[in-house]
Amino acid sequence: MHTSHTLDFVIILAGQVNLELDDGASVDLNTNDIVVQIGARHRWTNRGNDQAVILSAIIGAQRA
Repeated sequence: MHTSHTLDFVIILAGQVNLELDDGASVDLNTNDIVVQIGARHRWTNRGNDQAVILSAIIGAQRA
């Protein structure tokens, strides 16, 4: 798990990945799925058999 002081825009371009949050929430993401998160403690896992391609735009942010 990791946390960053950023606003993250993530698009799954190919394959399948799993996003897990520190509260136990977990979601499988597929090609063309989009995630927007800010400062969430999380981890990415490729649970598929194929290589996953992810595009991320990361913008610095400050936490209150």
